[in-house]
Amino acid sequence: MHLPLHEIKRKLELNKQTDFQHRDVEEQLETVTNQIKQLKHDLSVLLPIISKYKQDPMSKKLNEEGSALIESLARITS
Repeated sequence: MHLPLHEIKRKLELNKQTDFQHRDVEEQLETVTNQIKQLKHDLSVLLPIISKYKQDPMSKKLNEEGSALIESLARITS
């Protein structure tokens, strides 16, 4: 994951605060939720392609882990 410097600085400043503002927490939750949704989408696109190459042990392992991750993400986002 690549974050711009201003975003890293903002996160560090947020960590220094002892009193989190409700809006900041909501923004963080929305960001994480969007990242999870994007990851879920990316994996759902990749898994059918990877499954074509099941003979390859690396692809098989990635496919199994990807499937487990999609199931976990589905539980979190629902």
